[in-house]
Amino acid sequence: MKISSRVKSIVQALASQDTYTTVQTIAEQLDVSTRTVLRELPAVEDWLKSNGFVLETKKGTGIRLILSSEEKARLYYLLKLHKADKDYT
Repeated sequence: MKISSRVKSIVQALASQDTYTTVQTIAEQLDVSTRTVLRELPAVEDWLKSNGFVLETKKGTGIRLILSSEEKARLYYLLKLHKADKDYT
């Protein structure tokens, strides 16, 4: 499954955090709007789910990936393998 470069960036941002993070924080890290991050979240969830990862959302708190150190290493490996499509929007 191919992913866009933006989806890849959001997954990397989530993987770099061990605690809940807000959509606002991710948007600021990627220099995009919160709406853009929200629009990409379904694709992020689909890619994570198809690769066996769990994205946890907690209303009023944020989102986070539940990863052991082995899972985090596997996630980074998969991201490295996947060629991302370019975003033009």
